[in-house]
Amino acid sequence: MTSDDWSERFLAPAGITGLWQVMKRGKGSMSDEERKSLDNQYARGNSFFNDIKIMIMTVPALFQKENV
Repeated sequence: MTSDDWSERFLAPAGITGLWQVMKRGKGSMSDEERKSLDNQYARGNSFFNDIKIMIMTVPALFQKENV
């Protein structure tokens, strides 16, 4: 595991959506640090179940008007 927080986020497989896209959607702006933290959280807890959960959470995010 890398000690570089900016590199760690790339240890997870690429996908169509991500944790930060659904976690903060419609809740105001998000800093680069918050995005990095959520990407790293996803990379550490990467699993099939978590991917299904993110896909389910993506559906309501698609219908919100605010962009992230």
